[in-house]
Amino acid sequence: MLAPKVSIIIPVYNAAMYLHRCLYSAVTQSLKNIEIVVVNDASTDGSLQIIEEFITLDKRIKFINFSKNKGNGIGRNTALRAACGTYVLFLDADDWLNKNAAKILYNAASKNKSDVVLMGYTQHYMTSKKTYIMLPNYVEDKYNTYRYFLLHIKGFGSMPWCYLYARKLLIQHKITFTEGIYFEDINFVAKAVFFANKITSKNDISLYNYLVHDNSITGFLTKKKIEDLFTAHMLLKEFLIEQNVFKKYELAYLVRVLIYCVEFSFLGYFKMKKNQIDDELKQFMNDIRKSDIMSFESLEVLKTTSKEFNTEKLSSKHMLSAYHFLTSLRLFYKPFKMVYKLKYRIHKLFN
Repeated sequence: MLAPKVSIIIPVYNAAMYLHRCLYSAVTQSLKNIEIVVVNDASTDGSLQIIEEFITLDKRIKFINFSKNKGNGIGRNTALRAACGTYVLFLDADDWLNKNAAKILYNAASKNKSDVVLMGYTQHYMTSKKTYIMLPNYVEDKYNTYRYFLLHIKGFGSMPWCYLYARKLLIQHKITFTEGIYFEDINFVAKAVFFANKITSKNDISLYNYLVHDNSITGFLTKKKIEDLFTAHMLLKEFLIEQNVFKKYELAYLVRVLIYCVEFSFLGYFKMKKNQIDDELKQFMNDIRKSDIMSFESLEVLKTTSKEFNTEKLSSKHMLSAYHFLTSLRLFYKPFKMVYKLKYRIHKLFN
């Protein structure tokens, strides 16, 4: 029997509200020679019943069922070990694929002999009903590729689902998800992009549908999520040091940490309720605010980088916005925090 061309990996935990649409989008792919590896991480909401219904209808589904909750890292790693496809595609249980996604990505990878294919996607905001199409504008550029990834520009991100991966790349370099923490995907994607000999992008069509809602891992933060986010970025730094490239990418890494770790954590921290914040978390956030990573010299790197990439309008604007947010945080912490929390409450009230 021929090996599947693509393995679609779907980790599931209490996603019954969205799961039917997700699984339907996988089993109805126009590329038929695929397998669908579904991992149920001890769901308690009816997800198991939905999965079992699809299993009876489609024999291409490989099912892994955990009796105890183990987390996304272990779930995805278990699925990877079970996967047999030439390429691997990840699909979150609350998202869905366009019908031709696997076929288009497989053909692009085969034609270009690519280890990784970067794809476009559509963001669907559950509350506002707004949608935004995000298409990559990456053109193969080996010298700057990893810098683009660290800066999250040209369409690169840390979400594992916005790429197709050659399974041999993952096996050869022993690329797995970090187990036991949230944001387990950051270093998986970082290593895949780093070790890929050839990366191409499908920049003319959105192939993935990403649902933004409050119940997602990034929808709201907790103390553990904040701690894990910093842990994931420390592991990324250790990886760059191991590969002897940290000095080369130090400024790009700094920009990444300031935006996608520090700013993101404070945005989530200000939205947390009082009973979710203990003295240890307060001290941790205060230490971060006073640390060298938020020195004015470090923050200036955000402004400089935003000017360098001013043709990347959304990314440049994001960098400049982070610069103003973090500078205000450093200079006027208490009044800035009060104003931000007030604005957030007003926003919640009218949206």
